[in-house]
Amino acid sequence: MIKTQSILIIDDETNFSRILEAKLNKSGFDVSIAGSALAGLSALMNGHFPVVLMDVHVPDANGLDVLPLFRFSSPHSSFIIMTAYEEEGLAARALKAGAVDVLYKPFELDDLIKEIRDIVSEGPLSSAARSGNRLTPFPIGQRIAVTIRENIEIPARIKNRLGETLQLICEEELPEMLPGPVQVSMTGDDGKYEFRSRVLIVDSSRRTLLLSKPETIRRKQRRRYPRIPLDITVTTVPLEKGKQERTDRVKALDLSAGGMALVSSQPLKEGALVQLEWNFPFFPEQEEIYKVNAEVVRTDILSDAFHLHVYRSSVRFVSLPAATMGLIENYVMDILAGKASV
Repeated sequence: MIKTQSILIIDDETNFSRILEAKLNKSGFDVSIAGSALAGLSALMNGHFPVVLMDVHVPDANGLDVLPLFRFSSPHSSFIIMTAYEEEGLAARALKAGAVDVLYKPFELDDLIKEIRDIVSEGPLSSAARSGNRLTPFPIGQRIAVTIRENIEIPARIKNRLGETLQLICEEELPEMLPGPVQVSMTGDDGKYEFRSRVLIVDSSRRTLLLSKPETIRRKQRRRYPRIPLDITVTTVPLEKGKQERTDRVKALDLSAGGMALVSSQPLKEGALVQLEWNFPFFPEQEEIYKVNAEVVRTDILSDAFHLHVYRSSVRFVSLPAATMGLIENYVMDILAGKASV
């Protein structure tokens, strides 16, 4: 049985939200409504929404200002921005911030339903590509490597996206270099990517580089293990010199036989070993709470207007039993083949 998809509406116009809700319900979707940005963030942190409809103007924030945080908190969601105002440059800014489309109220509800169905069937990455949003693969905090002359590799992170450019903060002292072409590589959610770019500005004193936005990105290597979206709660236990200290339960965003992504309010230290504890709600016959060691391979952070910090950590399993790995692999492949639901 295919699970009903849930849509989140973030809009303080109650009557308009109810009209949207009725149309979406009639079209076979579950709907949740949030009347503010903070309520919307809470919903995203506690639910799974393939599509989010968000008005630009909500009482506590500008939708475009918080959109990067929302995408960071729910990377498997596609965001459609709604507005009743003809603001110059709004559509371009929304797409650069990560939206897949901008709708001007009033709009045809039947066209919206068709677009939502396309997004649900194709997934958020296809939707971003369809909108022409080239900056979507570059989240703030993304770790990348910049290769210059003589194969000198400079590790860096994306500090900001400035129009058609990327601002990088380098993790090491910059070698003597001049503006010019460079090779860039990065590991995204679904594989390793490479592209050529050009250094526009070098600031050695601040260890910063300003790169032009690439026109073409080539995926060099896919993930070894396919990943699927997931919404379960996981308990992390840091392992340090044999001492265990239990932390708060965190949210898992996805799952593969090789690892998962976790979202939490506290950071997980990169390189640290943690014990993960969770059960398999998708295997009803399995009641055991699984415990498996994992290594934290990456942690990113993003701040927002609410003075909150959200951390997204990628962890790699290091002691997953073969039988459990087989169960996960089979489940993931069944989901991708449409034989099971998340």
